[in-house]
Formats: sequence, structure tokens, C-alpha cells
Amino acid sequence: MKRICVIHYLSLFLLALCSHVLSAAQSDTAVMRISYDAKFKTCVERPEMQDEMELLIGNKWSKFYSSANIRQQHVLDSVVQVTGGQLQQALAASTRMRGSGTLGQKYMVMKNYPADGKLTYTLNLHGFALKSEENMPAFDWQLADGDSIIAEFHCNKARTKFRGQTWTVWYAPDIAVSDGPWKLCGLPGLIMKAETDNGCFSFVCTAVRKGRGESITMGKTKYKSVEPKELQKITEMEITDPVGLMTRLTGLAPSVSKGRTKQRKVTPVLIEDNDCE
Repeated sequence: MKRICVIHYLSLFLLALCSHVLSAAQSDTAVMRISYDAKFKTCVERPEMQDEMELLIGNKWSKFYSSANIRQQHVLDSVVQVTGGQLQQALAASTRMRGSGTLGQKYMVMKNYPADGKLTYTLNLHGFALKSEENMPAFDWQLADGDSIIAEFHCNKARTKFRGQTWTVWYAPDIAVSDGPWKLCGLPGLIMKAETDNGCFSFVCTAVRKGRGESITMGKTKYKSVEPKELQKITEMEITDPVGLMTRLTGLAPSVSKGRTKQRKVTPVLIEDNDCE
């Protein structure tokens, strides 16, 4: 009997050890934390919005995300909890956030994840958690004349074209990290500022700090894997065709019959073959 108990506890110990090792293998720890002020326009007709974003850099991976989105999501969750899930109250809170001029973007970029040379892009939209995996971009950087001081660091200038956008960036050679906001990377120094020529996107570093042991991980969210272009199409449809977006996500489309609206199942629309992202 005693031997059975010993074997039982040993099995539990080994199971816990394996679980710990697996968990450790799926996370990294931040050694640097970089804050950015972001500005973006969802479309020409809408006003410019602001965001507060963070880049966590670890020994293996990096993670770029909106801290404003996390804060706003906590507010929405509280509204839902207090009102018992009343949709109108949640929509009103969401409208107030957009009216404030600060809108947390709902994407996250993990570089060198799940393996070196890979990039994972996630999007949480209307309760749907989606992710795509692609190769790390191979940017054709052209070093340019000009320098600047950003967040107290001397920066050099570079330019590149990537998926329909022309980017101008300033990077800090004294910060020997080949990383930056969004998918940008590949320069001999941390990208401190980046902006597109058409003025639709910009990121400006406001602080470079030592990491506080933040965990760099995908978290416990269960994501549905989709192709990168499919994820981009979904992002575009949130602005241009919200009804079509819900059809695309759920596979259900509204139909009108005898004055009443019903739902019918449809096959999700195939994505357009474009190279914008």
C-alpha cells in the first residue's frame, strides 16, 4: 500500500514538472519595455485616432500590443458585468471611447514566434479570436541622410516600401535591438519612430525602460488560425462592411421573408487577392 502511494505521488510530481516545463517553453520574460504613441486613420473620411502601445522584448520573442485596448476592454467588461450584459450600455461606452480620440487597436504582433524567423499576428474582434502565422518580413531598408533625438536617444534615418506603404523610420544604433513597432524590424538598432508617407500610420517612442519581468506569451486565448490575407480582409471589413463582416465570421447572413428578417447559412466569402496589410 505504501509503495502504491509513493508511485502515485511520484506520478503527480512528474506530471506537475512536465506541465511546468511546457508552460515555461511557451513564454518568455521581458528584458526591455518600450512605449509608443501611435496615430492612425481607419479610413480617409474618419478623424485621426490615437493609441498607446507597448513593445516587450525578451530573450527569444517580442510582443507588440495596445495597452489602451487592454484598459478599454476592462472598462467594457465592467459595464457588461454591472448592467447584466445590456448591449446598448456596452455600445454607448464603446462610442464614448471612440469619441475621446483614443482607440485601442485590437491586434497583437509576436515576432520570432512560434519559432525563429516566424511572426504571429492576432486579432480579437467581436468575440472572435483569430491568428495568422507568416515569415518575418524581409524589409529592403535604404539608409538615408538625416538624424534626430527621440526619447533622449540619437537616431538615424531609413526608408522602405512594404505592402503598398512607404515607411520612413528613425532607429537608435545605441540600442542594439533589431526590432520596432508593428511588423517593422531588421535595422541595426531599435526603431524609435516610424510613419507612412500618406500619413495614415505613425509610431513615436516615448520611453525605453528595463523590463519588469512581464510575461511574453500568447496567453490562454484559443485562436482560430486563418491565412494572413484573410485576416487583413476581416480588418478592412470592420470599417467598410460590418454586416458582411459578421456574415464572414459566423457563416450566417440576414435574409428578408414576408417582412421579417431571418438568418440563413452561407459559405464565407473568399478573400480578394491583394497585397495590402
